[in-house]
Amino acid sequence: MHRMARFLPLFLLLLLAWPPPIRAAAPAFSDVPASFWASKAIYALARQGVVQGFPGGTFQPNSSVTRAQFAAMVDAALGLSPYDPAQPTFSDVPPSYWGYVPIETAARAGIVHGVGGGRFDPGALISRQDMTIMLVNAMHLASVAQDLATSPLPFRDASAVAPWAAGAVATASSLHLVNGLPGGDFQPLGDATRAQAAQVVYNLLQLPSSSVTALAASVARSIVIETPTPALAVGQTEQVTATVYDGQGQPLPVQPAWSATGGSISSRGVFTGTQPGPAVLVASISGPNRQVRAQAVVRVVGPPAALAFPTSQLPPATAGTQVTVAVDVYDQGGDLVTGDAGRSINLEVTDPQGNSTLLTATDQGGVAAFSLRETKAGIYTLDASTPGLQAPAAAIQLTVQPGPPAKLQLGASSTSLSAAGQTAQVSATLTDAYGNPLSTSFPVAVSASATTYGTLTLPSTDQGPGNVATFTAGSQPGSTTLTVTDSQGNIPAATVTVENQAQATPQAPSPAALAFSQTSFGSTAAGGTLNITVQVVSGSGTVMTSDSGRQISLTVTTPDYHDHTFTTTDQNGMATFTVGGQLAGSYRVRVASSGLTSPTPASFQVVPGPPVGLQLFSEPSVLVVPGQETQLAAAVVDAYGNPTSLSTPVQLAAGTKAYGTFTQSAQSIQGGTTVLGTFKANGQSGSTTFTLTAPGTPYGPVSLTIQTYSSSAQLVSGKGMWLMYQDWQNITDSQILATAQADHITHLYLEVATSADGFYGQAALSDLLPKAHADHIALIAWIYATLDNPAADAQLATQVANYTAPSGDKVDGLAIDMEQTLSPSAITAFAQQVRGSVGNNYLLAAVVYPPQSDPGQTYASMYAACAQSFSVIAPMDYWHNTPTSFTAQQAADYVTQSLTMLRQLSGNPNVPISVIGQAYDMFASGGTGEYNPTGAEEQAAMQAARSGGAIGYSMYRWGTANQAEWQVFQDFNW
Repeated sequence: MHRMARFLPLFLLLLLAWPPPIRAAAPAFSDVPASFWASKAIYALARQGVVQGFPGGTFQPNSSVTRAQFAAMVDAALGLSPYDPAQPTFSDVPPSYWGYVPIETAARAGIVHGVGGGRFDPGALISRQDMTIMLVNAMHLASVAQDLATSPLPFRDASAVAPWAAGAVATASSLHLVNGLPGGDFQPLGDATRAQAAQVVYNLLQLPSSSVTALAASVARSIVIETPTPALAVGQTEQVTATVYDGQGQPLPVQPAWSATGGSISSRGVFTGTQPGPAVLVASISGPNRQVRAQAVVRVVGPPAALAFPTSQLPPATAGTQVTVAVDVYDQGGDLVTGDAGRSINLEVTDPQGNSTLLTATDQGGVAAFSLRETKAGIYTLDASTPGLQAPAAAIQLTVQPGPPAKLQLGASSTSLSAAGQTAQVSATLTDAYGNPLSTSFPVAVSASATTYGTLTLPSTDQGPGNVATFTAGSQPGSTTLTVTDSQGNIPAATVTVENQAQATPQAPSPAALAFSQTSFGSTAAGGTLNITVQVVSGSGTVMTSDSGRQISLTVTTPDYHDHTFTTTDQNGMATFTVGGQLAGSYRVRVASSGLTSPTPASFQVVPGPPVGLQLFSEPSVLVVPGQETQLAAAVVDAYGNPTSLSTPVQLAAGTKAYGTFTQSAQSIQGGTTVLGTFKANGQSGSTTFTLTAPGTPYGPVSLTIQTYSSSAQLVSGKGMWLMYQDWQNITDSQILATAQADHITHLYLEVATSADGFYGQAALSDLLPKAHADHIALIAWIYATLDNPAADAQLATQVANYTAPSGDKVDGLAIDMEQTLSPSAITAFAQQVRGSVGNNYLLAAVVYPPQSDPGQTYASMYAACAQSFSVIAPMDYWHNTPTSFTAQQAADYVTQSLTMLRQLSGNPNVPISVIGQAYDMFASGGTGEYNPTGAEEQAAMQAARSGGAIGYSMYRWGTANQAEWQVFQDFNW
């Protein structure tokens, strides 16, 4: 309101009012008779409050119009909401200027762009060609104008029209918004009059939408369909929207035609599901010699009817690793009921010994996820049930295999020999960390602590498992400790004590087990420590005070499932460990020592420390594609980032609102982590910085930047790098991200799942996801899908897409590596099912063979299926495919040919392509050797990808790229 008061006195001198006043009867202007050529337009706009006259009842139709006045006139005619930013867009339009709000409003709507040098020149008289450009911008037809820039103009003085204005004049002329003057001239540089301005604005308001549609359709290049939900119930109605874009990614004022299967859809995009199953919605628009179409898949589901496991067989698991088991709620047609939530589902887990454990979880989106971490090797049986729904047709089994070798166990057929000459067979067993025996052979060395009390005889082959030695008692009583070691020195030694009682002596108790002094060791603040005491006890449970120097290992499992092992020796039967943690939550503690049994685990808690500041989160990501939402959440945290219980009012401000909408839902942190609101991207590329403050507290401010993209494919634009799971295991997160920042890498691909092994990459995603997002680097989950069973692979892909790290982050997209089954129908079935779960704007990258890889196979139908259902195609352009030298030109030619053929074979010349370049020697066992591409080859391939219109280039892979390839990759500016 403060600015309105500032410029109201000038209104009587202007062509129009801003904002427009309440409509009233139009005045009669003494100098605009009914016979005047523009009288109809002037009086129509006057009735709407768009124009008004001068004191004395005149309109002065032949007076000139300034640039500021005409911008305000267009704003008022279109009914745009006034925009009053704190900082001006143009240096010569300060906030104190009367036309500041109208000009800023027009600039925000893309109607005006200034005269260069950051200026607008608001007081300059507007020329007829500049007036025409504003009209075309107001209709969002700038791309049409660009297309018509060389079209002949129907005016005698067409050569006088500036080249940069010719397209706008041609567009406005074809729509009859502007006409020539008497005599056939246009006079592009002539000053527009008040009457001419009123007439062209009136023409704009009267323009039939069909005329705009027919013209705009000629430059349409793509359609983006946005569905509110990926699934809906039978009979449910949803509004579906579609935006038509030109070749520059700008929206066009065109509504496409609609059709649908599996339901009905109105001309305005209102869809009603009528039968369960996938419904395909198609939006299309036709122009001269062009048809553009897009499709979206919506799942139509019936009421919940049954439970089912998404797979008939779980992949084998390693003892001690986490396994996620899903139980789905289906309708009668076999479709996942994604709208089902909060249903209590039971999972009965029966271990190899027949002991059962009942787990309970509630479903979200029709899926209940159970986390298992089994340590006993063998076959587990899983049964699911819930009241009111059918149980699965059959239980499924989980095979738990022993883990890697971790311990040696040494035993004797008798540990007490009563007479000289008696023997004890000594056997060695190799186990994993949980005591599961391994059947693999291993080399051992056996020794005795003393030879006074007996004789140790070794077999001819010193190899386990099984008997590795024989101990024969001598005539002198005493104890002999036998020790077995892994002769390769990889595993801690194991011992067993044999007592020779040739002359009977009182038998002292022997150490039999380990025990914690208590099962719960209380809590400590994050960053603090506490002491855990472990006791060496006899079979009767008494502490063995005579025992000292025994090596004992303590393993602490953190709340995010990372293991940390500490080792010390006992003194007088007691060992004390000082431990702690930085992540708040429950810590599980296990202890082990060679030759002694492990006790029941103990635990301790780490609680948040004192609050030190604010933290702002974006869940699931700080990288957002069109139509996607992310929640902004905040907490008062301790020094290690743990949310504390402190509550406080906060203020959250956005630096710009140009790239999305933010809906705030809370004004204060209510202890722990609180969701403050939701940000939804609008399809424009840019960044929005949110700043969080807590007035009256010593905390903050803190900022968080959300990056938005014009399409999901843009997530893989620029430079990317591929990491196998073993790469992540061998390279620290800090090294990965430091290299990514130095090399200007915009996205990473991380292997996390295969059809055979399931989803095994949770630990990697939990660690790397929040760190990559903090650096605004997209993390794409890489899945090797055989597509032998498209439905099972789609379930696996959906599980990965929905995985939420402890930080709240999710992956930014899926890269589906399809190398085994190239069937178009399998690809389409897989993609449609995934799309039904993740939505149509979610990034799906199709990783495929390049067209030249098999001369006998054109791959045309496969590429067409990928172009139809995936966001981007990523060909594996591995040109260095023979053990010979290659030139840089050969590398460039290979990539150029791949791009050209992909566009032709897919049937879509505009399909987004992100090239995967070769950074490995396919003839070396480790992937690095003399036939790695040279730096010159790599540089030529990248240049060819960029020149050929690829949106990005990535190298496969991190663990095999040599120094020359890394250097070229770092230096190349995409």
